Order: sequence, then structure tokens, then C-alpha cells
Amino acid sequence: MKMSICPGQLLLIAMAQSDDNLLNLSPLSLLSYNCRGFNEFKKPYIQSLLLRSDVLFIQKHWLSDGQLSLLNNLSSLHCSFGVCGFRTDEVLLGRPYWGVCDSVEAGLLS
Repeated sequence: MKMSICPGQLLLIAMAQSDDNLLNLSPLSLLSYNCRGFNEFKKPYIQSLLLRSDVLFIQKHWLSDGQLSLLNNLSSLHCSFGVCGFRTDEVLLGRPYWGVCDSVEAGLLS
């Protein structure tokens, strides 16, 4: 009987052989949220998502570079890394689109 291993399985086997700590991993909770514009009304919902996840991916927050700290202030247990989805060196006409943010539980970063 021929056994087939996909590349991802091969990588995990190699990692497990080199690091015994990988055998004691706990599940990782990942959530994704298409925000369609961050505002004060969505803040409690995003905070509830952060409480249920290790990593939260937020899309379309529509925040400028100067407003990204609002996402980092949602949880003291998570660190947020975000980018603005539009140029901030020009006059903005219309609604700002895009922007992404990844909020990662701080314990995973150490």
C-alpha cells in the first residue's frame, strides 16, 4: 500500500521531529470580520469577537493611518497590526475603502 503525504504534512512531520514542544500545541481560534467601516456602534461586537479568538482578521475598517490605534485599543489582551486602504497624502473624495487589521493574542507573540 502506497502512502501519500502532502507538502503541509511533510512540513509538520519535519517540525515535530525538530521540536518536541509542537506535540503539546493547543487549538488556535481564528475569526474573520468584514467590518464595512469601523465606528463606535461596532466596537462592542468586535470586542466580543476578540474575546472568542486568538487571531481576528478585520477587513474594510476604512480607518486612516492616524486612526489605526482605535483598533489596538479594543483589547488589552491582543496586539493589532493594521494598514490604511487609501492614500493619506491626498485629499480624500467620497468614502474611504479598504484597510485590513490583524489582532493577535499577545501571548502568541512571545
